[in-house]
Amino acid sequence: MSQHTFSPNFRYLSAFIAILIGTIIIALMHISVGAKHLSWSEIYQAIFLFDSQVFSHHIVIKQRLPRFMVAMCCGAMLGLCGFKAQKLFQNPLVSSSTLGVSSGAVFFSLCAIYFFNISEDDIFIPAFLGACVAGAFTLAMSQMMNRSSISRGLHIVLAGSLVSMLFSSLSTFLIQLDPLQFADIQDWLLGDISPSDFIDLQRIYPIALLTMGVLLAQGRSLDVLILGEKQAHSAGVNVKRTKIITLLCIFLLASLVVSTVGPIGFIGLVVPHISKIFVTQVGAKGAWLSMLLGGLLLTFADLLARILIAPKVLIVGGVSACIGSVFFLFLLYFIIRKKQST
Repeated sequence: MSQHTFSPNFRYLSAFIAILIGTIIIALMHISVGAKHLSWSEIYQAIFLFDSQVFSHHIVIKQRLPRFMVAMCCGAMLGLCGFKAQKLFQNPLVSSSTLGVSSGAVFFSLCAIYFFNISEDDIFIPAFLGACVAGAFTLAMSQMMNRSSISRGLHIVLAGSLVSMLFSSLSTFLIQLDPLQFADIQDWLLGDISPSDFIDLQRIYPIALLTMGVLLAQGRSLDVLILGEKQAHSAGVNVKRTKIITLLCIFLLASLVVSTVGPIGFIGLVVPHISKIFVTQVGAKGAWLSMLLGGLLLTFADLLARILIAPKVLIVGGVSACIGSVFFLFLLYFIIRKKQST
């Protein structure tokens, strides 16, 4: 068999088709499985021949279909964030969660609810401010660690972990001040897709599409930046502007996810590593693959949350955190081992 058969384009196309087919299968399972099992014909009729008098049609249109679409959208945003963050920092352990961005967004959201009585539906701006503050704090701490004996690749991760613990502790302290005020958002604090509907999609999709478009447009500049800042300057790339725009887009997308479904931990960390199996980090293919994979994995995690102990429903953030923590430990172990052997 010729080498051309296994060319990068072939691997990418094969992976894209396989993931697309997997997404369709998971989508059908996600919509059909639940407290009330629905046949594929019922799903088809609910979508294309909706009858307000049929209870199963309401289940599909008002509950399961919006939940699936929100999971796909938020998963795609997290997947793209993780891919671009790892590309920007050239670090396989970086994501919006390991940078402390999600924890900062959660804390500022809680502050907005507690001090200013802002509704949970209007916490995007506080979440974005929190993400920016936490991200800036992480970057500043990482720079301070440059003089230490710690491996340079772990600076950003250690700084992000410290920032994440700080804001998580502050969030816990704030909740304890008035538990009753936060009683309705306990599930959201763990990452919950169940209450999401089409209103949530209408609120986030314009900003999400615009931000994702800007982030994708930074692809060429980030590709050149991989070669080093001096080479990027020589190639005409404005390094400072590229970094700022990329970081702001990552913070913005992470804030959209947090304000909609709460903190979701593992998607942005895992997805880029899966996409690298099929494509290189250079080019736009990895970004598109990461978005599709992110949506697929978050939808799959949500499906597991609904069927593992059915009829009870788990919190999707807890399911994803269990998977992600194990993957993170293995990844950290192999990276440290590789550093020690070189």
